[in-house]
Order: sequence, then structure tokens, then C-alpha cells
Amino acid sequence: MTREIDIRAREEMPLGEIRNALQKAYDEDRTADEDVVATVDITEVSGEWVAELIAGLREAEGAEARTLTVEM
Repeated sequence: MTREIDIRAREEMPLGEIRNALQKAYDEDRTADEDVVATVDITEVSGEWVAELIAGLREAEGAEARTLTVEM
């Protein structure tokens, strides 16, 4: 079973807020009986914002165990 989390990113949204939501999804995925899939809608943000988000995720705990899929 899979549980999905959808996050709509906005330029003024602090990157930490997104990272915290994704970290929470990752932590839940590690401890739950179901897979947790987090989707971040980036249609309203700049490429620079997305690059900063990805850089932060790479540094986060458990980053080596994550898969990042980008759909455009």
C-alpha cells in the first residue's frame, strides 16, 4: 500500500518547510508498513529555487536511501 503526500511549492515558501515535510515523509516511510511517496509541485517556482531544494535534500539524513524523480 502507498500513501501519497502532495506539496505545492511557492517561491516565498521557505526551503526548510519543504525539506521538513519531505524528511517527515521519509521518516514515516522507514517506520510504516506502507510506502510513502511525496510529490512537490514546482510549476510556480524558479529553477534556482529547485536547485537549492535539491542541494538541501542531498545533505539531509538518509539522502543515500532516497530516490528523487523529476517530471516536467
